[in-house]
Amino acid sequence: MDTLTHLSIDLFPAVVLGIIWLDNEKKMTRTADKWLLAILALLSFGQMSVNMIISGLTDTELLTGGPVMWILVVLQALIIAAVSQTWLLFVCNRLFTGGYRRVRKIVFQISAGVCAVFFVLTVTTPWTGLICRESGTGGCERGPAWWLPWLVSVTLIAGSMAVAVYLRRREVLRDHRAEENQFFWLGLGIAVGITAESWWQSWWFAAPSVSLAMLWLYLNRQNHQITTDGLTGLSNRRKFDQELHRRAEQPAGKHWGMLMIDIDEFKWINDNLGHVVGDEALKETAGILRRTFGRERAFLARYGGDEFVVIDNFRNGREAEGVKKRIERELARFNGETKREYRISLSIGYALWSEVARERPEQLVDLADERMYEEKQKKKAAAERS
Repeated sequence: MDTLTHLSIDLFPAVVLGIIWLDNEKKMTRTADKWLLAILALLSFGQMSVNMIISGLTDTELLTGGPVMWILVVLQALIIAAVSQTWLLFVCNRLFTGGYRRVRKIVFQISAGVCAVFFVLTVTTPWTGLICRESGTGGCERGPAWWLPWLVSVTLIAGSMAVAVYLRRREVLRDHRAEENQFFWLGLGIAVGITAESWWQSWWFAAPSVSLAMLWLYLNRQNHQITTDGLTGLSNRRKFDQELHRRAEQPAGKHWGMLMIDIDEFKWINDNLGHVVGDEALKETAGILRRTFGRERAFLARYGGDEFVVIDNFRNGREAEGVKKRIERELARFNGETKREYRISLSIGYALWSEVARERPEQLVDLADERMYEEKQKKKAAAERS
């Protein structure tokens, strides 16, 4: 493959890496994710550069035996392994949180040991001829263990995929499972790119496959920021409006509805305990909703202020009342197990799509809000009587 062909193939991935690098530097705070993404971008760009240098030297018959030959080939193998290791660290850093941090540390240590052994075997190639050696014509040919860089790199990528599958099977939150699915398929794409480059030397797809994976992560992050509430991590009002109209356009006969949820006495929490505690109450409420719906396909969003909404499939009012009771049970469990300065109380109103005029989905919101307000007034009246 000539240098011009390499340049045409690598131009788009290089531009993608440049955009991600600049945006990463400008917007992201100094976290491990930021540094690992920056390292991935640099390594991928370096891989493309080495590929073009090797291609140019081969085309002009300048790639002969000696230091130039093995330095470039060894550098190529080391960069691919470094990309795989960094990807594994990035995936583990994103997915292994909370109680999994000890497991994450073990994965880091094992992968670092594998890479250290691989580094020693690779840099000694000029003397051992293990990975590459000088051919009879003065060029470069594969050594008896030419497959070792491929095996190490694919093993590390497979490790990231195994992490995603392992956590996917144990995860109860739908949004987290979606992220784990994403990392599995992105890892598979990178593994295919590395395999193509390792087994068919003219197919240098390792760096482009990493660039495409990073582009997917970048676009997904941008979309997430646009449609996600920054405080609670639930969908925001913009995403709710989109989901409401999408549901309204479904064929007739679909039984669904929504819940409007409001935190009782939220103003008291803010005024007496402070806005930091108020923000904590909002996040805890979001957590209660996540745990309630778990693996279901319910849509959860923060509607605004201290109001939340849930869109789910309800065939009738009895099913909607059943969902309300599930939320109340999770709420009671939270209040019973958590020692805080406040207790969370929720007023919940529901509305079914079959109850409103199909031309105006906003009527669904109005009806749910009206019923939520009625429940709130009943609670106030009961409190005053007592």
